[in-house]
Amino acid sequence: MNGESVARLSFLIVVFLIGIKLFGGLAYSSVALLADGMHSVIDAVTAAVSWIGIKMSKKPADQKFPYGYYRAENVASLIVSAVIVYASVSIFLEGLSDVGTVTAEKYFLIPMGISIVAAFTSLGLSMLQIRTGKKERLSSLKIMGEETRMDSFLSFFVFLSLLLAPSMPWLQGVIAIAISALVFKVGITGGYEAILALMDANPSPTKSEQVKALAKSISGVQCVHSVRLRRMGPFMFAEILLGTQESVDVKKAETLARLVEEHVKKSFPEISSVTVTFKSCPMKAMRIMVPVSKEGGTWITYGHFGGSREFAIVDVSMPEGKIKGMKVMKNPYADVERKRGILTAEWLVKNKVNAVIASELGPSPFHYLKDKFVEIYKTSGKHSVEEVVNALVHGNLERMEERE
Repeated sequence: MNGESVARLSFLIVVFLIGIKLFGGLAYSSVALLADGMHSVIDAVTAAVSWIGIKMSKKPADQKFPYGYYRAENVASLIVSAVIVYASVSIFLEGLSDVGTVTAEKYFLIPMGISIVAAFTSLGLSMLQIRTGKKERLSSLKIMGEETRMDSFLSFFVFLSLLLAPSMPWLQGVIAIAISALVFKVGITGGYEAILALMDANPSPTKSEQVKALAKSISGVQCVHSVRLRRMGPFMFAEILLGTQESVDVKKAETLARLVEEHVKKSFPEISSVTVTFKSCPMKAMRIMVPVSKEGGTWITYGHFGGSREFAIVDVSMPEGKIKGMKVMKNPYADVERKRGILTAEWLVKNKVNAVIASELGPSPFHYLKDKFVEIYKTSGKHSVEEVVNALVHGNLERMEERE
């Protein structure tokens, strides 16, 4: 059953319970059962409001509500919580007055039977409400499930108070006060969460940091300016402001946005929608790869990308363009006969390379590196690593946009 069906069923069951409780209370002059029946009237109101709220939240966006009706469920949660708080105060006051009751009552078998039936019916309904609310992320249904569970306990304690009425006439009041405290807590907690959602509060700062770390780990993302999460009804939305290189065009930006969206939704299924926007990000560091060979004790540029047995990995601080460090790494795929170029390109991407300086690249590594937002710069002849790196940071190397 979906959330809307459960809310509708809840309303019908609560109406049935109201009928039998009020009948038993009036027909047998049972104050306890009558009070329980009045409490169920409030349950019926909350069930109706939740049903309407869930139904409205699923309506598609239109001209008047271009962002949809998602917040209808949050408004319903707030109303439900307010009614629950009111009910808890009413129960507390009634229990407080009943504590002073000293008149012994006789056994009421039919009212006791009604209270037991109501207790188990409410317990089963609460389990269905809470399970469905968690599954479909419907806060109003979860709140209603918690309150229905409290109602089940209340009906059970009403039965207990009727059973012990002859010897302990004050027990009904004590039980009512205890239940009112639990119901009050449910109402306050649900109302607080609904208000936070309506005010666009971050539903999970920890999750925001996790999304930020995930986005930052994706190749092509230079930095993550901000991650904003908000809850609207049963749905959670993420707005991510990414920073990337100024050279990234619209087409590449769209590809990167889709990539980030796919990763976020896969890692966080509870996030229903991801919006990615871009803002230029000042580059603080570059990691540049240069295929090299050693001649006369000096590392110089090597002609072909895939055929190089060593690569110089150079870390440069930006924007000053100062070389912070350089290390030469052996190409683990130098002796591979097939797909050597693409395997080498994948290895470089894993090493967080931002730019490649080379004279020749095969089509496979060229397109792979471009798809991973690695900039490729062309050089010719033999030069030291320092010379080509300085030429790049000072804008004296040509960027390869298309393979020649």
